[in-house]
Amino acid sequence: MDELSLEIAGVGIQDIIQKPDDFPEEVVAVSLDAIRRIRSKLYEPQVLLENNLITRMEKDNSTKLLLKDGDNERVGTLKSGKMECKEKDVDIVYKDAGFDPLEIGKYIFKPEWSKAKEAVKYGGNKKKIIEKLFKEGKKSIEIK
Repeated sequence: MDELSLEIAGVGIQDIIQKPDDFPEEVVAVSLDAIRRIRSKLYEPQVLLENNLITRMEKDNSTKLLLKDGDNERVGTLKSGKMECKEKDVDIVYKDAGFDPLEIGKYIFKPEWSKAKEAVKYGGNKKKIIEKLFKEGKKSIEIK
């Protein structure tokens, strides 16, 4: 099964992916855009199929599913969801109940460029240390 049999400008997208330097920027950009569009169109069906299998496995009270694909056999494993707390102000609620919030969480300092950008304007040592700490992240391309 060839998942990427799509053609761009008469060339197979698989060829473009393998040797992007052999093609003009426009062809590479159109290929990237096509992959992004395909990925977004496949997300909802993926979630629907995953949920269907999860429901079936939960109904059968199973955590393993044997998958036969021609001569290949694979095993699907139902994994528990990650325990999360989506409540706001958890530390305050927990503290108001008479408990130490550090028992169930930790203090996290999260530096933000939007705040640092303002602090840089004061110059001097503050600017130097901020420029040393903050580095530009990975670049991306937006296609509209």
